[in-house]
Amino acid sequence: MPTFLERRIGEVYKREGILAPHEIDIETICGIYDIEYHEKAIPSHYILIGGMKFIIVDSRLNEYEKREQFFHELGHILFHEGKQTSFPPEKQYLQEIEARRFSKYALIPFHMFTYIDFYSDCLVDDIVETFSVSRPIAKKRILNIKSKIDSNQDKSHCNTTN
Repeated sequence: MPTFLERRIGEVYKREGILAPHEIDIETICGIYDIEYHEKAIPSHYILIGGMKFIIVDSRLNEYEKREQFFHELGHILFHEGKQTSFPPEKQYLQEIEARRFSKYALIPFHMFTYIDFYSDCLVDDIVETFSVSRPIAKKRILNIKSKIDSNQDKSHCNTTN
């Protein structure tokens, strides 16, 4: 069962015709959200100036890391207001968690699980190749999916014993 955020990402992707993993690309997403994208040899960040949105990604990263940083910064743009560095550390920490969760879901969306063979002996490598993500992101998403499955099985077990 997808979370609210996973459903929302799927709705946006489907509305925009993003139905396959290869269609999750930075240019398309920038067009959807009217974002200017740049790569520079500086730490990745986002900028909001008036109504304009910019995402700058560190050009020194590999292609997978650039995608992950882009979606991380997109999460900040979509869900957070204000200048993060002016917030208390606790709020900054929570925003980072939210942005990481968003990037994981946006890069490997629930509605595209049909592209994943969960019984594959090479599951992590398959996800890396199919969704153009790093091994750590693929592993985290797999753990996330497995915990959902385990949680749903626990709930259904509880329902049958009542």
